[in-house]
Amino acid sequence: MSEVLRVPFVRVDRNAHGRETVVRGAPCAVPGAVFWPEQSVTASDGNQRVVRPARIAVPHSQPSDPRDQWMVDGVRYQAGGDVSRWRNPFAPRSAGATVAVERVTG
Repeated sequence: MSEVLRVPFVRVDRNAHGRETVVRGAPCAVPGAVFWPEQSVTASDGNQRVVRPARIAVPHSQPSDPRDQWMVDGVRYQAGGDVSRWRNPFAPRSAGATVAVERVTG
């Protein structure tokens, strides 16, 4: 099983040149997280862009921000929006949450 790390978004600062830079916290392991990748290829203007979308299932209580990054086996992924939290409508417990992530190359 792959180790999943969350690299939390902390804040946006400005560097010495006045450009915005994102400050992230230290990567922290997410116990019980499960990663499953997908793959799609998009052609645009004669170039091929390979988008590697994936999903990460995390415990329901896992904090997340749409600006977080996630690392799986040393590969960095960007969150693709808010966490989708879900519950079993027939049971009182919270089941889990999923995070849509993607790695884009090209």
